[in-house]
Amino acid sequence: MKTKILLISLLISGFTYSQVVKYHLPPKSHYKSAVISMYNNEPMKISNVNIKSDSISFDIYTDSDNIYSSSPLLDVDYLQVRQGNNGLNGAIVGSLIMGSILTCKYLNYSLSIGELPELLIFTIGGASIGGVIGLMIPKKKKYFITY
Repeated sequence: MKTKILLISLLISGFTYSQVVKYHLPPKSHYKSAVISMYNNEPMKISNVNIKSDSISFDIYTDSDNIYSSSPLLDVDYLQVRQGNNGLNGAIVGSLIMGSILTCKYLNYSLSIGELPELLIFTIGGASIGGVIGLMIPKKKKYFITY
């Protein structure tokens, strides 16, 4: 008898749990710009994005004017927002490239202590140049809203 009651209660709780809609939202509730894709539509660039618990509001800029729009989150396929930049990735790639170029120069003979500062300067220079380039490249993340 106890197992039947337990089984029935598990089925009921599983059914009610599956009826709750879960949203996978970005960490912030306001973004200057983003890319949104509604179901059965092409992705479009939007601005002034405000995310509430069950809806999203945004501005769509067209050639002639801007349109304010609001939509329930159930109609949104995904939202792509900017989250930082690629400065660290650029620094790593720049240091690897410059360090490997200089290492190839000294590949045929042994590296002495005198060439070590040159290798470090080239590696640090490559890291700084790559970091500056990476700062200019935004890092974007897609959030598929419902799942």
